[in-house]
Amino acid sequence: QQHWTALHKATITGNYDLVRLLLSEASKTNENKAKNEDNEKLESQADITTENGTNSPIIALQALTEILGWDANYRADHKDKLFQTVEDLCKHVMEGKIDKNLYTEENLILLNDIFDMCCMENDSSDITDVMQYISDYWYQMVRKIDLAERKTLADGKDDFNEGPQAKRPRKMRTDLDN
Repeated sequence: QQHWTALHKATITGNYDLVRLLLSEASKTNENKAKNEDNEKLESQADITTENGTNSPIIALQALTEILGWDANYRADHKDKLFQTVEDLCKHVMEGKIDKNLYTEENLILLNDIFDMCCMENDSSDITDVMQYISDYWYQMVRKIDLAERKTLADGKDDFNEGPQAKRPRKMRTDLDN
């Protein structure tokens, strides 16, 4: 309320330097409020767990996506969420509980981004080792699925010239002259 009164008074008196200053402060406070609301929303999403108390692989990947969106200071204050999420995902990988449709290039890029973030922020070697393991395994699975899909496509095509034209015999040279 006082902020808007001061802004009104500065506008009426023509003190435009003060107007700019007040507007910039207002936008900063609005941005901070929006960031805090977003961070609270992300925190609540990251806290969703399955019935056995660990994050499902889908929720873990969503939480990692959200963690990448956090600003560095907030992320530093909430490293325990990152560690727990990575630990849960690693547990699912080791137990083979990752659904085949989650092995995508998009998720591989996400995991590599998390690995890069951990390296850049000088996190403990434990988490960087775990992230490297998960990323390597994910790459192997994505590659394996991609090769299997290519093989399936190649096996489905017997002849390069499939279609109605492949069934017709070639014309003889003498037929072409007529």
